[in-house]
Amino acid sequence: MMEPRDQKAMIFELTDGILRSWWTVVAGIFFGLAAATLALNFIPRVYEAGTKLLVVPQQVPGEFIKSTVTEDMTRRAHALGEQIFDETNLLEPLSKYYRVPEDDKGRRSLIRAVRSRADLGINAREGLLFVTYQDGDPELAAAMANTLTQVYIETSKKFRTDQAEGTTDSVRARAEEYKTELDKKHAELNGFLQQHYAETAESYPANLQQLEARQNDLEASRTKQDEINRELPVLRARLRKAQNAPTGSDPDADVAAVDPLTQQLRQRRAQLDALLVDYQEAHPQVQRKKREIEDLESRIAARDATAPPQTPDSPKPAAPLSPLAAQIASLETDLARLDRDQLGIRRDIGMLERRIAATPSVQTRLEQLVSERDLLSTKFLEFQTHLDTAEDAETLEASERAQQIQVVEEAIVPTRPIHPQPLKIYLVGVMIGCLLFVGPLPARRLLNPLVASEAGMREFEGVPLLVTIPRIITEEARGFASRQLAKNLSLSILATIVFAAVYVYVNGIGG
Repeated sequence: MMEPRDQKAMIFELTDGILRSWWTVVAGIFFGLAAATLALNFIPRVYEAGTKLLVVPQQVPGEFIKSTVTEDMTRRAHALGEQIFDETNLLEPLSKYYRVPEDDKGRRSLIRAVRSRADLGINAREGLLFVTYQDGDPELAAAMANTLTQVYIETSKKFRTDQAEGTTDSVRARAEEYKTELDKKHAELNGFLQQHYAETAESYPANLQQLEARQNDLEASRTKQDEINRELPVLRARLRKAQNAPTGSDPDADVAAVDPLTQQLRQRRAQLDALLVDYQEAHPQVQRKKREIEDLESRIAARDATAPPQTPDSPKPAAPLSPLAAQIASLETDLARLDRDQLGIRRDIGMLERRIAATPSVQTRLEQLVSERDLLSTKFLEFQTHLDTAEDAETLEASERAQQIQVVEEAIVPTRPIHPQPLKIYLVGVMIGCLLFVGPLPARRLLNPLVASEAGMREFEGVPLLVTIPRIITEEARGFASRQLAKNLSLSILATIVFAAVYVYVNGIGG
């Protein structure tokens, strides 16, 4: 490994060698510039033109009409960037500047090529958009940039309008769904109320009052019935005595003898009506009581069939009733009426008791239906409000008073290409030229080291300098120096002439 002192000496000697042959530096620079000039003349140029667009905010304040279109500028710009390169949106504008192939593959290839040359930039903070296009023809680059900008603006309008319409349709569909469900729930609630109105908590106090009143009515009817049942045997006994009835007979037996089958039938029917209050038709006790009634009716019908018939020609006038008999008949009628009234009262009591017992479950279901109805009503009103907002936003988009995109700067024909970049090409040319012309000097010194000065000799470690001989300028040395100078000058002038010729040639071709 070379020591630092050796490296310093080597650098010193290399610099000394380059200074002795400085033409190599001049030749490397000018030949590099000439090569770069030729390269710039033959490398295809790419021009870029661009437009600047401003996103104008909504003209109507958001407090009055709220837009339903997504306001995320970056997301919407990328979505539109995909849409403007759709074949349906791009083919017609492209036909003005390109020959559009007839086959699908060729059209897709053209769109891919155009897409690769176009770019969409976004400055969301300042609300700016940039549309750029690159092409070898500067006029075509500017024309395509302006064309793509117009396509972008039209696509943006259509995108916002379609999004507003889609939002309106979606909200309207949801509102109609909730309206349908709300109507069904209204019908269900009304039907439930019609069926169970008397069993609700609202009717509960009235049911209790009616139950108490009917129970009092039943008690009063029973009391009246007991009074009649106590009075009837006495009156019947008096009637028998008045009709010279045999003494010592049982009054109750005589009462039954008046019409025992009819009396039993009336009692069985009263018992059946009482059973029907608490049981259904299919209950065994109800069926048994019905069979007893049918048996009594059959017996009464058989008895009536054996009675001597009465012809219309010889009717038997009914015997007038005595006051006592009339009183007995009236009490019997009242007793039958009380039986019928008690049957109705018991039915009312059973109905009221069922209503009162069903009130908790009915009220729970009613509250559930009302809660479901209110929830659906709230949802429907909410979506109805959203629908009004969406329709207003759709109208706003159609009137072009919503957020719009305006062109701030149109694309102009570029005068300088973006590729290749002359400064970089010239710099690379000079570097390569210097490497080709100056590079051999260090290589030769590295392969064949030579110390040509006292300073270089002093830098080598381990080589003591005993004595120095001053430079003696001889005629031969003067001649070598003159020839070296002439060589440097001539080769430098030659390199300059080569560069000038190339420059003139290139400009002549360009002119």
